[in-house]
Amino acid sequence: MINKFPKWIYDRKLIFSIVHINSLLFLYGCQESIKEKSQAPITFNASSAQTQYDSKTSIEKWDYILKIVSTQFNNQNEIDEWLVKNSANLFSKTQQVPLNQLKSINYELYNAKVSKPAFLFAEFTLNYSKNKKDYSLKGYPAATISNYYQDLKMFDSVNKYNLILKKALPFVDSSRLELIYYTNNANSLKEQGELFESAVNYHKALDLIQKNDSLTTFTLITNLSSIYYELNYPDKAKFFIDSAKSIISFNNWTVEALNHAGLVYSKSKDFSLAKKCFLLAIKKSNNGAGQISLAQSYSNYANFNRKIKNFTAAFDYMSKSDAICQKIGLDFGILINRINRAELYYDLSNNDLAARELETVSKDLATFSSPKIEIDFYKLSYRISDAIGNENLANSMYRKYVEKEKVFFGDIPRSILAEWELASENEKITKDRFTFNLLKEQQSKENYIIVLIAAFLVFLSITILLARNRKFVIEREKEKQDKQRIEFDLELKSKQLVSESLKNLTIQNTKEELFHQLDEIIQEIPKSHHVKFDSLKRTLKFYKSSSILDEFETRFTGVYEAYYGKLKNLAPELTPNELRICALMRLNISTKEIALLTNRTIGTVDNTRSSIRKKLKMDEETNLQEFLLNI
Repeated sequence: MINKFPKWIYDRKLIFSIVHINSLLFLYGCQESIKEKSQAPITFNASSAQTQYDSKTSIEKWDYILKIVSTQFNNQNEIDEWLVKNSANLFSKTQQVPLNQLKSINYELYNAKVSKPAFLFAEFTLNYSKNKKDYSLKGYPAATISNYYQDLKMFDSVNKYNLILKKALPFVDSSRLELIYYTNNANSLKEQGELFESAVNYHKALDLIQKNDSLTTFTLITNLSSIYYELNYPDKAKFFIDSAKSIISFNNWTVEALNHAGLVYSKSKDFSLAKKCFLLAIKKSNNGAGQISLAQSYSNYANFNRKIKNFTAAFDYMSKSDAICQKIGLDFGILINRINRAELYYDLSNNDLAARELETVSKDLATFSSPKIEIDFYKLSYRISDAIGNENLANSMYRKYVEKEKVFFGDIPRSILAEWELASENEKITKDRFTFNLLKEQQSKENYIIVLIAAFLVFLSITILLARNRKFVIEREKEKQDKQRIEFDLELKSKQLVSESLKNLTIQNTKEELFHQLDEIIQEIPKSHHVKFDSLKRTLKFYKSSSILDEFETRFTGVYEAYYGKLKNLAPELTPNELRICALMRLNISTKEIALLTNRTIGTVDNTRSSIRKKLKMDEETNLQEFLLNI
């Protein structure tokens, strides 16, 4: 089902571009300036300012401009007009440009809601510094212009100025500029269909946000939710929407944000929350959010009712959406509703009416440039054609669907995001280890100083006692360090083993997901191809390997050499499979993950756990997990 209005509506409002990206940058980008402009706002007097400005020398004029942009006024429009009026004359004297003032002016003018003066000063600065090697001068101007073109959805220009910003980042100590770079880069990649790379950039931007900056965090995680929704990762999309809900309550969300949350919850089958979001979106739309938002909300709620098989309500709300679209001349919205209505007829097994709706759509589809809509159109077309027995048309539509989907999503393998997440986690582990080593070294130095002071005091009293006591302290410290080192090495190896097991689990999950997706695809393709795909399924099922578990066994016994021996002493009748389950539980791996790693069902693993308890002669009150951890 298509849950989208035209790209210029959906991308800017529904998929978080929803809380518009300029709002994000404004919230984050203006924090430092707000701190500096803590004085009460005053009224800007253009006439008085012009008199003072005209009386100053060229260098003094730059200082005066900096003073104005650094002051908080309550009539910003008048300031903008005054700055635009005087900028041409100021820029004409390029031989007298103080770089420090120019840099500070760009810093003060920078904000997410790009003003004309900010753009003019940024453009002048980049042109003026074109042949200069002072990259620190180019950071904020590049960010300003990048935001400007971001607002206009001119992503070729965004990419151009993002490259300048990227070169400036090493020379400007500002996580704010890094945030702008990664966020704008993510938006541009998303527009180009590079959704995996876009998600990576959103994650990098998220890592740069201060912990107390809840509004910016909210914006980025809802953007990430939209990416995962587009990539058909409903669980991850729901995770980020739930996180956003914990930051800001639904009542304070925009209509577009509520619509997106409803789509996510609907896809993850959390129908009660989905209904709540859609009804709240409709209520807010009726209270002044606008006719486009209301048409969008009606359409989404219609699709939701179709999904829960409330077909009467689905037709009713779809008609309401159609009426608004016709009233305001939103042709694309009418097109979307026709496709949605075709799928509604398809669900009711009224394939003739469904085909008739799609025939009307096909005449207008080329008028609009929307790859996502075309993908959904071709997908629905081949399903309906297959249902009515038109095999040739079904095959044709299926080929177009596959080709369009490949072009839209690109050739990046689905593993790219998982690989980045794993690399990011490894980097965090490395940083934690480095921090631990520094702390340990500092503690060792502190302990050594204490020992020296104690030894010195003892030396003043009894020399012989000092010598013996010092030797004892050194030996005890060495034993402590050796013990800590052994414990640290064991903990590190255990973490590496868990990490490797989880990596293997990720691979196993991916295989299971792909196999599940293959089942879904088989249900959607023409029946004439089922035999070939069934053969492929049998082949995939045949080639399974226990190498992952063998490698785990080898690495586990390398870390916990005596563990199996201790278990065998307690319960000699434990089987190799039961010993392996005990090892996985020792690493705090859940029953579900054990089932995936050992290629068994959760029920089988639970039965094995019961067998282990019996052989270990454990009473019902003893926790098996804790028992295995303490061996």
